[in-house]
Amino acid sequence: MIRVRVFAALRELAGAGQFSVEGHSVGEVVDATIAAVPAEHTERFGQIASVSSFVVNGERASRETPIADGDEVAILPPVSGGGVGGRTVLLLGAGEFEPWSEAAERAALVRARSGDGSVAILPTASAPEGQHVFERWARMGLDHYADLGIPARLVPLMSRQDAAREELIEQVALASMIFFSGGRPSYLSATLRGTPFWTAVLAALDRGAVFAGCSAGAMVAGAARRGRRRRFDPWGSGLEVVPGLIAGVHWDAVPRALFPVRDIVARMAPREADFLGIDEHTAALGDADGWEVFGFGSIHVGVGRRARSYGAGERFTLPNAAARR
Repeated sequence: MIRVRVFAALRELAGAGQFSVEGHSVGEVVDATIAAVPAEHTERFGQIASVSSFVVNGERASRETPIADGDEVAILPPVSGGGVGGRTVLLLGAGEFEPWSEAAERAALVRARSGDGSVAILPTASAPEGQHVFERWARMGLDHYADLGIPARLVPLMSRQDAAREELIEQVALASMIFFSGGRPSYLSATLRGTPFWTAVLAALDRGAVFAGCSAGAMVAGAARRGRRRRFDPWGSGLEVVPGLIAGVHWDAVPRALFPVRDIVARMAPREADFLGIDEHTAALGDADGWEVFGFGSIHVGVGRRARSYGAGERFTLPNAAARR
């Protein structure tokens, strides 16, 4: 059997969020799900499903994508308005849960189009450092938002096993902003990729919630590496929140003498991607109208001498964004 998750308008029409059906491709599974919907809503459900996007085990898919018994398919209805690739994202170079980020976070929450106004805090990337580190970041996040008067909740996801817990998945659906703090990007990516929790995150983002990530959290927002993986790949953790983007963090923490090495590492990113170097205590907020800079440092678009830098209050667009639309 194939497990199917539906969201937003589709869930309301179906009267349920999950189905178990049979099929050998996404298209067959979608058709079987339509047939399982109450008769009075079948036509409308089918109309929305026909223009929806699909995710199989956390990865984007099409109607032709083959599937096997035990796979999970998510049907994500389209949303009006939108952010970067239909989403709004907030990327921080370092310094999460500190006073400097208030303006950026409030601006991001204003642009959220779903949720209850709260922030879901996920210190997942810090889990390899131990329970005490995870709890420290959790406390910092909860205290930070309490000081700002913004409701927030901790989502205690530390492992891939946690990413299948229904009670954690449900918390994501309530939030207006989903915040992944720093740690190890490779661990964060491996913990989330292809899980029911990540499917729920993508659905929340496509409904209008904001993706926020600092350090490791910002790095996983970018493009996924296509084809053969390299033995050393600092940009291999992308989960395609913003396809075509690569985010380098702590960009101003590298000593000037090592700038050439930093540029070599940056050029290891996929050639078709737009590269953002994000300074510490600096944030970039992106939506359909472009990007805006907040904080004390700069956002560097591009690599080496061709890079253009933007400071607080300045706006920019990604060079290759138009070609990806």
